[in-house]
Amino acid sequence: MVSTATYVQAQGSLSPPGAPAPTMKTLQQIEPRTPLESGSPGVSIDPSGTIIISQSGSYYLTEDLTVSSGNGITINASGVTVDLRGFTIRSTLADSASSGIDINAARVSIYNGHIESGTTYIGGSGDQYTGPGFDYGILAGVSSNGEICIRDISVVGCDKSGIYIGSEDSLVESCTVKIVGIIGIRAGIVNQCTANTCGSTAIAGISVNDCSGKSTGSDGIQADMVANSYGYTSSASADGISAYGIVQNSYGRSSGGYGIYAGRTVQNSYGRSSSGGGIRSNGTVSDSYGYTYSGSASADGIYAARTVQNSYGESTRGDGIRSEGTVSDSYGLTYGTATGNDGILSQGTVANSYGLTTGTATSSDGIHSYWTVQNSYGKSAGGNGIFTQVVSYSRGNSSGADGINASLAVGCTSVGGENIGNKYLMP
Repeated sequence: MVSTATYVQAQGSLSPPGAPAPTMKTLQQIEPRTPLESGSPGVSIDPSGTIIISQSGSYYLTEDLTVSSGNGITINASGVTVDLRGFTIRSTLADSASSGIDINAARVSIYNGHIESGTTYIGGSGDQYTGPGFDYGILAGVSSNGEICIRDISVVGCDKSGIYIGSEDSLVESCTVKIVGIIGIRAGIVNQCTANTCGSTAIAGISVNDCSGKSTGSDGIQADMVANSYGYTSSASADGISAYGIVQNSYGRSSGGYGIYAGRTVQNSYGRSSSGGGIRSNGTVSDSYGYTYSGSASADGIYAARTVQNSYGESTRGDGIRSEGTVSDSYGLTYGTATGNDGILSQGTVANSYGLTTGTATSSDGIHSYWTVQNSYGKSAGGNGIFTQVVSYSRGNSSGADGINASLAVGCTSVGGENIGNKYLMP
């Protein structure tokens, strides 16, 4: 028999080593932040209650802030982020002055809070916005104060502007402003914001998207590009939406100016005015509806310097659609009683369109084109159904003048009188 020896090695102490040491980082280690309190580094508070930030970093408000004069918070250092944590900044100053937050630096972000002031809208004439508190909600008025980002902030009751950022490389997003004496929101890019009851332009920027701006004294929205937005003004001389470039998928409404005014293009939009034109574009209008119930004979449903496509223009006295280029796949209607108002007036070609005027003046035509009319229908109660040089495969109807007045007509139907120089494929 062979025996085998077994060797057992020591396994160490059986006593537990103690409680496990913490392995997670603290919130301060993950996101270093400084409370906006007296004694915090980079923070000072003056006797009026104003909090002054003098060095870069991330800060947060610990409670509601009320100041007796001056700004609520003054930011004098670049590279600052301020979380208001849902708290409110207020002022007890009897005559409005200063700002809820005054920014004198670049690369600043402010979010998640409220600024309340005492200005109210009294209407009438003279100074319509008056009251105590702040002049501005948030102010970064110098263009060198760039890279400013404002998110999730509400401002109410400021004597001048709600959120005013002078730099073009700034962003204001998901903010609301109500009752301010001048501009509601001004920034480079403005997204998903609302500004209501503003004495001047409600929302101004380079790009305005998904916004609503309502003004009592100037444009509802003013920008280079406007998309998916609503602009309204009760001013007698301003526009619901005024864009230097493009308006898309938007609704502009005005009491006195244009519902929508665009320097280049209006697409898939609705412009309405009670005294001015519905839509005016210095370029093209497509897939849009322009309407005006103005008493002015120069107020058109749609006016375009180039082309109108697949659109509907309606006016109570001016032209339904007026274009210095072509009109296609569109409907122009005027109820005009003044001389010279047409359903469609074009200096180019009108194609696949319908122009109607109920005006009894002999110079009010259903379709009036300086060039050609194709596959279209023009109807007038007093003027010509269609007035043009060359018309083809169209129908003109008039109860007061000529169904068709043209130098050449091909394959057309004329109801009423007729003044055609040469016609083919017609009775």
